[in-house]
Amino acid sequence: AEPVATRVTRWTDGLPQYPVGHHARVARVREHIAKLPGLAVCGAQYDGVGIPACIASAYAAVDQLGGDLAGVRELTANPVQSLHGGAGE
Repeated sequence: AEPVATRVTRWTDGLPQYPVGHHARVARVREHIAKLPGLAVCGAQYDGVGIPACIASAYAAVDQLGGDLAGVRELTANPVQSLHGGAGE
């Protein structure tokens, strides 16, 4: 789907700065997201505003999802068995 709204801000004299309390806010977001398998967040708003930090953030999210999805694959390999705890009929 196409974005509903976008905004581009050019920073010509340096990198943007996070507001005070940003890291604690991100920690709280990640704490809640950790309870939702198959969901990860990444990007400048979480792990750093530079391009290398964004790339590292994306790799970390993929690694997290890889672990989460391994468990999902086990549950969906045989959905009947997974739901009923035994062999499907």
